[in-house]
Amino acid sequence: MKNLNIILYIFLLNAILNSCENLLEVDLPNNQLTSAVVYNSDETAQAALLNIYGNLRDNGLFSGQMKGGTIVLGLYADELNNVSTDFDLQQVNSLTHNSRNTSFSYLWSKSYEQLYMINFFIENIQLSQTISTKNKEQFLGEAYTLRALIYLNINQLFNEIPYVKSSDYKVNKLIKKNNQSQINDFIESDLKLGESYFDKLPVLKDKSRINRYSNYMVFSKYYLLNKQWDKALHYSNMIINSGDFKINLNLDSEFNVGSSSCIWSLDASTINGNTFIAQVFIPSSYPSTTVILNNEFVNEFENNDFRKLLWINTVTNGTITQYYPYKYKQRSTSTNRIESLIIFRLSEAFLIRSEAYFNLNRIEESLNDLNLIRTRAGLVPIKKDEDIYSSILKERKFELFTEFGNRLLDLKRTDKLGLLQNIKPNYKKHHALFPIPENEILLNPNLNPQNDGY
Repeated sequence: MKNLNIILYIFLLNAILNSCENLLEVDLPNNQLTSAVVYNSDETAQAALLNIYGNLRDNGLFSGQMKGGTIVLGLYADELNNVSTDFDLQQVNSLTHNSRNTSFSYLWSKSYEQLYMINFFIENIQLSQTISTKNKEQFLGEAYTLRALIYLNINQLFNEIPYVKSSDYKVNKLIKKNNQSQINDFIESDLKLGESYFDKLPVLKDKSRINRYSNYMVFSKYYLLNKQWDKALHYSNMIINSGDFKINLNLDSEFNVGSSSCIWSLDASTINGNTFIAQVFIPSSYPSTTVILNNEFVNEFENNDFRKLLWINTVTNGTITQYYPYKYKQRSTSTNRIESLIIFRLSEAFLIRSEAYFNLNRIEESLNDLNLIRTRAGLVPIKKDEDIYSSILKERKFELFTEFGNRLLDLKRTDKLGLLQNIKPNYKKHHALFPIPENEILLNPNLNPQNDGY
């Protein structure tokens, strides 16, 4: 019966998602049967949650697909160049896009699709009378943290957006935008709800699911983006001082399953599967037909930086050399899974803490964290009389490149997006935001006004 329930759940959920062209505007079928079947046991409820993680891995902002967040945001910034035949990605890369570009509508629609799934999950977990209290708390901690994470990212990209908390399509199809203050309050509230559930529980050891440290990581990123340095310090400290993670001194295995620095990752759907992103980045031969690293970006690495040696590779025809990201090295399946798509790593927590220390005028502690990352990369430590803040941002650039748009968000939050003019002559100030997809506004005029410049 347990297996039958799981199979029935997957069938019904697929039917729901396949019927849904736009989760903010299009009517959805009745979900009562789905609720009755799925949320009557711990096992089938967990299957519903794992399906959400699978959707995150395969679609949208956190996928390694060609139109996933890493690729689109890397092309938009200064990390990647498009060498594919995809016209919309070429527009993104050259900043000649408009509100009809499918790259942005894909990220928008997939994000709201995932938010619908999360909202539906939260509502039904809360209503269930049969799921154990321990699992309810674990499931809700994960769901609220995931919701906050998705909203944090699409808010950064599209600015004011609807913060949908319900799966009621009648309400959602004409929902209005929330202002920035409301969005901040909602993100913080969701993270605190997640934290409150995790505080009651032992730490989940499965790194392919959200636990309290993943929650702390989203808190850290949220407070970094909002320049609340004391709180960014608090939550990054909670991760670093937990003792559950260690800096991986072997950069070659940083993205392997079981890496000591991994805080949260998304596993492939099969035991021998690795990552989509390696298939996108690693060319089978010259020339690459997807994306490559910007030559200017590669040239800015210090020559003896181990990350340049181990996380970047080349393909050549003997005359022209193309550089590509090589953090993930397994382009195909293996006997057993070797790599997982890592969303949060310990080095990012150290760099957040270093920046927080610096802005709180705790310079020695800031340098300690910064130089831990530099020395692991084979670089000489930064000294007190050097430009420490620029060095922190530089380390973020080279440590976190091609990881879910960290570079673009760093340029934005530090008011350095204008640097894109050096390689993108079409850059204008309005490119600080993505356009709200035109098709979304046509279906829901309450999403007006469009972002400036579009």
